[in-house]
Amino acid sequence: MLNVRVNQIQSYTDAEGRLGKIIELVVDMEIVRPKPQTEAEVVVQQVYQGILQVIPMSAFPKSVSCPKICLFLTEEEYDQLGINFEVNKNFIIALENQNMKFKQESEG
Repeated sequence: MLNVRVNQIQSYTDAEGRLGKIIELVVDMEIVRPKPQTEAEVVVQQVYQGILQVIPMSAFPKSVSCPKICLFLTEEEYDQLGINFEVNKNFIIALENQNMKFKQESEG
């Protein structure tokens, strides 16, 4: 099971001139900072904490988005899929027996 988010949707024209959409699905992962083990790592962490007091927290990301799947679909294929992709909408993707199943993540 994959938890993905629609990061961006672009229009494109395929080689046969048909209009379509490129749908980029990403996985959002938290950046894990390990606890310091050595004296040098403790010093670095103290410097880092000092910097955080001066620089806004937004300067240091807490998560990163990693591309996972890009769907290139013609308008007809998009309609046949029957999924309304919107930017920032979350989905759960199940991969099993050579099939990919999309389920919209419930809100709230």
